[in-house]
Amino acid sequence: MKVIICSDLHANIEALKAFENMINNFDFREIIVLGDFVGYGANPEEVISVFRIWEKEERLVGKIGGNHDLALFDLHLLNHFFSHSRDALIWADRQLSEESKDWLRKLPESGKLNSSTLFCHGSYRDPYEYIMGGDLALLNFQEFAPEVRTVFFGHTHVPVIYEQDGEGKLVSYWMDKEYSFQLKKGCRYLINPGSIGQPRNRDPRLSFLVYDTDDDVVTYYKREYDIESCRRKILAAGLPEMLADRLAEGRQDRGERLFARMRTCG
Repeated sequence: MKVIICSDLHANIEALKAFENMINNFDFREIIVLGDFVGYGANPEEVISVFRIWEKEERLVGKIGGNHDLALFDLHLLNHFFSHSRDALIWADRQLSEESKDWLRKLPESGKLNSSTLFCHGSYRDPYEYIMGGDLALLNFQEFAPEVRTVFFGHTHVPVIYEQDGEGKLVSYWMDKEYSFQLKKGCRYLINPGSIGQPRNRDPRLSFLVYDTDDDVVTYYKREYDIESCRRKILAAGLPEMLADRLAEGRQDRGERLFARMRTCG
């Protein structure tokens, strides 16, 4: 079985269209999304509509809510967002149909591909935790249930594989290019596909992966998309300018980097 795993769409319809054009050439259809359908971008309703159609077509076989999706219905969580993120969600709430809101409201916080393979948005132990480095990866591995071998996660928007061998040694693989990675027997994994709509590894191309469960191989894919159209829509909607500007650089702003470090420290 081959399954497409992606994350962090963030209301970016231009990136989603490029992603769709790419995967339509694959000879398989199953997709799992690791959350954050909304936030930042200017097309929340259009993005959710695509996934609602794919769900009816049985292409969308797994989906979970990210912190931006959940914050639409949780004022306490929303108040912990930076002002530009909060403004974008308040704006998105006015754009979404009641059907799309109901769809988002029902998203679970985690999912399971099989008994040893799980998926979440933030981390195995905390749906809002940013796994920004090896220390946090090790803490998550310590809490893996005995039967769990692989966890796919999003939230950081950075494509990376954390591998822990049978002796507890950790190796990090930063997936900055298209690449096929063979998972090893006796190792455990935390795997991030990167982001479709808001890359943050200094590479503005959208990023996702394909997991081949038969061969135990993860393959990363990258694709350029129409960033300029996306930027123009964000600005035309009156959303914060920095949300448009950072798309072209594939970056995170300094305040968010600091927040992520603080969040992962407890």
